[in-house]
Amino acid sequence: MGKRILQLLMLLFICGTIYSQTVTEIVIKGNKKISSDAVKAKLLQKSGVAYDASLVRKDIKNIFDLGYFDNVDVYREDFSKNSIKLVYELKEKPIISSIVFEGNSEIEVEDLNKNISIKPYNVLNIAEIKKSKQQLLKYYEEKGFYLATIKEELRDAPPDPDAETTDKYLELVFKISENSKIRVDKIIFLGNKVIHDEEIKAVMETKEKGPFSFMSGSGSYKENSVDIDRERIAFYYTTRGYPHAQVAGPITHVTPDKKWIYLTYTIDEGQKYDFSEVKFKTDDVLYTEEELREKLVIEPGDLYNSMKVRQQIITYQNLYGDKGYAFTNVVPVPEYDEDEKRVNFLFEIDKGRKAYFGKFKITGNAKTREKVIRRELRINEGELYNNSSKELSREKIMSLGYFDEVNFTQYVPKNPDGSSAQDVLNIDIEVKEKSSTGQFMVSAGYSTYEGFVTMLQVQENNFLGYGQTVTLRASLSKISKLYYLSFYDPYFLNSNWGWGLDLYRESREAIAYETIRTGFDTRFSYPLTDFVRIYFMYKLEESKTKWIESLSNIFNPKVENGATSSITTTLENDSRNDRLNPTRGLYNALSSETAGIGGHKRFVKTIFDNRFYQGFYFNTVFRARLLFGNVFGYGGKELPYSERFLMGGIDNLRGYDYLSLGPQVKDSNGVYYAVGGKNEILATAELEFPIVSSAGIRGVVFLDAGNAFDNFTHGLSTDMPLRYNWGAGVRWNSPMGPLRFEWGVPIARKPGESRTVFQFMIGPSF
Repeated sequence: MGKRILQLLMLLFICGTIYSQTVTEIVIKGNKKISSDAVKAKLLQKSGVAYDASLVRKDIKNIFDLGYFDNVDVYREDFSKNSIKLVYELKEKPIISSIVFEGNSEIEVEDLNKNISIKPYNVLNIAEIKKSKQQLLKYYEEKGFYLATIKEELRDAPPDPDAETTDKYLELVFKISENSKIRVDKIIFLGNKVIHDEEIKAVMETKEKGPFSFMSGSGSYKENSVDIDRERIAFYYTTRGYPHAQVAGPITHVTPDKKWIYLTYTIDEGQKYDFSEVKFKTDDVLYTEEELREKLVIEPGDLYNSMKVRQQIITYQNLYGDKGYAFTNVVPVPEYDEDEKRVNFLFEIDKGRKAYFGKFKITGNAKTREKVIRRELRINEGELYNNSSKELSREKIMSLGYFDEVNFTQYVPKNPDGSSAQDVLNIDIEVKEKSSTGQFMVSAGYSTYEGFVTMLQVQENNFLGYGQTVTLRASLSKISKLYYLSFYDPYFLNSNWGWGLDLYRESREAIAYETIRTGFDTRFSYPLTDFVRIYFMYKLEESKTKWIESLSNIFNPKVENGATSSITTTLENDSRNDRLNPTRGLYNALSSETAGIGGHKRFVKTIFDNRFYQGFYFNTVFRARLLFGNVFGYGGKELPYSERFLMGGIDNLRGYDYLSLGPQVKDSNGVYYAVGGKNEILATAELEFPIVSSAGIRGVVFLDAGNAFDNFTHGLSTDMPLRYNWGAGVRWNSPMGPLRFEWGVPIARKPGESRTVFQFMIGPSF
């Protein structure tokens, strides 16, 4: 009994001795990529204090939580009875040195890398690998590969002979089975009685398969898109008078081979409503009720349209915004009359407080210089907020033609103390530059008298990002040649004056004669308003005309040959939303050239060019043009034939051969030749519509009327009646520029004229 008590006392003594041991040193081993001090900073057990096993257990967890280690072992080494050394033996996780994709053929590696969160030379993290795998699957789903599968694999990375360390690295491999895209075979609607299926499909992003699916991507299935389409359909109904329309679905059905999917939407259209009475509630006297009613776009009796309600809100916000009230809040409160099926609206208007423009920040302009953008602004930092001027600034930047998108984002900045600057609005101007601001244009055509005509033009509309235009053009055929070099700076020497210089040499055979022109011109311009600009141009040109032998009896070398020294004044109004591809706006130009400032020739040439552009629903654009031209000699000088007007070709009357229309003369052999008239008139209209929008393929139908002639009576030609043609074509916004394939059909065709004239050109329409 006494012996057992003695053993127990010795055990208690030993335990007490161990418990009271002090940790005099902590050593970290096995760490290469993270410093020992960084590891020690996570330890609760410190040196210089008593050893505590519970703290060491927590430290093991803390080291694991760093995410760099696979294993942590702790050892004790005794220095004496009262002091010990703790050794933390660590095993680091391997490093993923590279990420490899296998099996991807439809999607580029660059795009896949952008859609994963894990990156090369990250520490192995299984959770992060799983996350990246899900990110890839989601990206494939967005691209229409709904059946894609991905497996991840880790393998030893190939050794790097240039590496300074022998550390082992891993290679992360995503093995991808893309499988075929699941395609939308059919979209079905149930419950729609008023609006036809095809009309509903037109507003949806998801499209059924079609003959051009390989180009347009129609038929692609994206889960997020079909959900958004449900909201699109419901919203479309609200624009057609059905504010309570509800759309459910889609219910999906996948074919057994998992290649096709059917989508079914169920629609409850509800009842149709009309607009009725409109009232206002406002606590200010800035505008009277009569003034507010003058801005109404909602008319009692009109079909209910949620877009008109939105437009009404914007109209009032802009109205107050032009007075500096940038925070105006307009709340439309509807009241439904279920018996009469009418909707009354109360517009509650809170004008808020006045605001001033703060700082403007421009981003996204990798090529275009910032000053090119800033000089189009019609707002200034520090001035009273004006919404119309802000929107005009955005339109002016967009109309440069250099950008696909121009977005203005306004926000209230912070004061130095962290509070909001209540009366200041900063503007972030974000632009998305076009892939190319240049044009590479090639045109080709054929006629019985001119043969093949080719034209090559290289034009940069934003030269070196300074907003300058440089053009080099060459046009060749068996009867015409043109070499042309041009430079134009709309803000010459950072002023409001524009300046340009053109050098050219041209030879042209107009069936009956050939004219060779060599010269230059220099021009200046100045803006009179935001949309109106005046131009002044001086031209010096030497010309020589050679007629065919059978027409030599009407040719006067003293009239046709010699120097032309002229001044041209042009007044231009340009409110197009895009100079290169307008879909809205007007272009009007009145120019008058007076030759006789020196030189041999005396004439006045006046041209009035009017163009109209209007976009409609479904990306359809209507364009119209009306052109008048007149030229006459003065000072006892005859008018050179080379200055007269000829028509025909893809730029005007598309149903007739190039330069084949105009007054004619009979030669000594009894053959008639078009030699040009003193007047020209052209009226043309065309409707351009999408065929395959995503591929940039569009169709066009057109109607042209016009001619060149000598005399007018009551505005109509007495010697040359107007000629008409209609036609159609296909246009493709290709990587090398807009391609035009157009077929013109003359109306009231005369003997010798073609039944159909095909024209091809790489370049924009008017």
